[in-house]
Amino acid sequence: MGYNEISLLVVNINSEGEGTSHEAQSSIVIVASHGKVYGINSESGDIIWKNKLKNGGYELPSLIIDSPDKVLVGCGKLVYKINIYDGKTIWQKKVSTCLLGCSHITMATHQSSLQNAFT
Repeated sequence: MGYNEISLLVVNINSEGEGTSHEAQSSIVIVASHGKVYGINSESGDIIWKNKLKNGGYELPSLIIDSPDKVLVGCGKLVYKINIYDGKTIWQKKVSTCLLGCSHITMATHQSSLQNAFT
């Protein structure tokens, strides 16, 4: 039968469309599965946008918030920077593949903390 996996990320936005950690009036849910990323309105459930990642295949994309309006997505051998409001790819970079085990993206912040997303 197989199985399905999804990556899920919720980004809170205020009425000006800027990211905020509190006092959010609505949210965009970023969902990734099978080489595709979707932006979904958390209140209505409507799909706002869909981005089919190049050579995504059946990969489970990893998601990391890069800034209030951008998300980094790792899928296959590529990392993408995507605008959360319209789903457009800002840039994409090819990266090497792991030889053994799982592939994952790691982001180091200026405070030297790590945020990990595993695929």
